Amino acid sequence: MKIKLLAVVLIAILLCSSSFFIVGASALISTRKDAIVRYILDLQEGKKGFKSFQKDKPNIEATFEALTMLKLLNKFGKIKKDKIAEWINDTLIIHDSKSEDYSLIRYDKDGDITIYSNYFGLKTFLLIDKDYSEYLEEDRIVNWVMKCNTDHLYTIYPDSTEKSLWTTYYALSIIYILNKTLWNTISYNMTEWLVSLQNPDGGFSVEENASSLSETYAAVKLLDLTGALQDSRIDKEQLVSWVLSRMLPDGCFEEVPGSGIGSLFTIYLAIDVLYTVGAIDQLGDNKNKIINWILSCQRTSGGFSLVNSTAEEPIAEDETTMRATFYAVSALHLLDPEFSSLMERPWWGLPLGLPLHLWILIAVVALVVVLITIHVKFGKF
Repeated sequence: MKIKLLAVVLIAILLCSSSFFIVGASALISTRKDAIVRYILDLQEGKKGFKSFQKDKPNIEATFEALTMLKLLNKFGKIKKDKIAEWINDTLIIHDSKSEDYSLIRYDKDGDITIYSNYFGLKTFLLIDKDYSEYLEEDRIVNWVMKCNTDHLYTIYPDSTEKSLWTTYYALSIIYILNKTLWNTISYNMTEWLVSLQNPDGGFSVEENASSLSETYAAVKLLDLTGALQDSRIDKEQLVSWVLSRMLPDGCFEEVPGSGIGSLFTIYLAIDVLYTVGAIDQLGDNKNKIINWILSCQRTSGGFSLVNSTAEEPIAEDETTMRATFYAVSALHLLDPEFSSLMERPWWGLPLGLPLHLWILIAVVALVVVLITIHVKFGKF
């Protein structure tokens, strides 16, 4: 009898000890912010580039997004800047001087060269405070970007037919970084054209399309670079009214009027536009509703999916990615610079909102009580 009781006690001690190990491990993730940081760092490969998701390979966009978030979250000390620069230089930059792509930046190893890959590469060098001129020939990049010019709009790469206001924003941002003289000439000639893209409803579009958040975002960011926003060249009041009218009852924003569908991407666009024109306070009490919608997209990995669990979207959209997490953290920073909403304990969808380790501890205690009760009452397990 004593041997059986001793066995029960030993089992209880073993189970409780294992639960406390779990408690100790999970204590490292005490807030939503901690969970995000862990998620980001888990997607880094060898202290170098970052991946968009676990089964991906490191790429320049995910690396830019990861570093931007770590800086916003005051966790920039977690990365090795020299390792990042080394990875870009050795893996992504074309070093063959005979190639027409010489000095350009690839999206990933053996990946495509686009307006986006060069933009994210340049921005990453700036983030890690490295002089990009040590690694790149600026004139080569600028000349390549100018080959993407088709009147006012820019294509994603030379000879491509894929052009948009969105691509144009990234292309001209590269020129803004690398060649201020050329930028001044281009911006002077295109400002009136950008202003003319504002529709009567307040939003922006090209080729007489309906106003959309993505085109409005690109136009506003370009106008901000040219200084036209400060000169009141557009109808800001109507612009703000249009953006606010895109907000859905649940706190998300729709891309185009009447679609009724939104995501972290559209929230990011809307909030950034409002912030850029100095109208973020016009959200009023809706700010908390938007924050709650964003937080509902966080998953147990710590990262964010593009849509929350109630959205009628494909299952694939529910996967966490670096890009979706970037949209979430960037929007939260504009809405709540102190990230107070990320200081709470993570809610992983468990009953009563209790963390996983506490539910495990409760289950262990319950099991121990059952074992002891059976032993005392029946003298057996």
